[in-house]
Amino acid sequence: MCIRDRAYTWSAGDIALRMEGDAQQGATAADVFLVADPVRVHALAFRGWLWPYVPPDLADALLETTAGGPPIHHWSALLPISGGGRADVDTWWDLTRPEWAGRVALSDPLVDDRTLYLLATMVQRADEMAEAYRTEFEREPPLDEDCGDAGCLWIRSLFANQPVILNGDADVARWVAEDAGRARVGLCGYEQYIKVRRGELSFAPLWTLAPTAGLRWPAALAIVDRAPHPRAAKLAVRWLYGGAGGGQGYAPWFEAGYYPARTDVPDPPGALPRDELLARLWEVDPAAITDMLPALRARVAVYLNPPTD
Repeated sequence: MCIRDRAYTWSAGDIALRMEGDAQQGATAADVFLVADPVRVHALAFRGWLWPYVPPDLADALLETTAGGPPIHHWSALLPISGGGRADVDTWWDLTRPEWAGRVALSDPLVDDRTLYLLATMVQRADEMAEAYRTEFEREPPLDEDCGDAGCLWIRSLFANQPVILNGDADVARWVAEDAGRARVGLCGYEQYIKVRRGELSFAPLWTLAPTAGLRWPAALAIVDRAPHPRAAKLAVRWLYGGAGGGQGYAPWFEAGYYPARTDVPDPPGALPRDELLARLWEVDPAAITDMLPALRARVAVYLNPPTD
């Protein structure tokens, strides 16, 4: 988020709070908005606080927008990774088997919104989770009053399997890479793969699991409503989109683990094939999952801290 002559790196939640405060005061300090959080982007755009801007010379290369309207600058993914070679799993349901107890890690979904959004999307895409269950176990998923769909059943089964809950993606990637003699699986952002390319960690993305490779995580780029410097904001947006070789403002994201929104920019070196990965990722549907998030968060809290007799 760019404010006057400087830029700030804040969480999506902090940015949303700042923009709401500005709107209530009738003032705007920021010019440019760059945030990866589809649910919050959707909410801010719906309230008229973000304005999409596509530089005229990039009209043919920027064809995607977020669900909330602003164009996408780049995207990554939340997906499973494995250390110590490829783990012997082919569906998400494998991670609920007894042999994987204590060998799966994820960021705390009560703190990490991206993880919570994936769980919500599991519920939204319950039919696909049910089909994957039938293929894996050759029977119908055992639904009950507590979990009436296969997405909820997967969430409950995973937390019952004693997963390791960590503070963030960096911790998950490090834990998986440690391996400790048995293959581990973690759920984290693909951007952590940069550390593999740099030789800092060793793990591989498990992007062929059924029924999905994970969740796409797009970053929206827009001009803030009532930006103090609208012409400078347009120049900043154009610079952030970089050049066709991935340089200029796009350079920090031109590494394996990120993908450019510009169709004329190639995949970063070492990245999974963009089109093949994209075809296997689920998209966050903000309108569909926003209402379910409070109840899901409460349910996950119970699974993480089950009542004792």
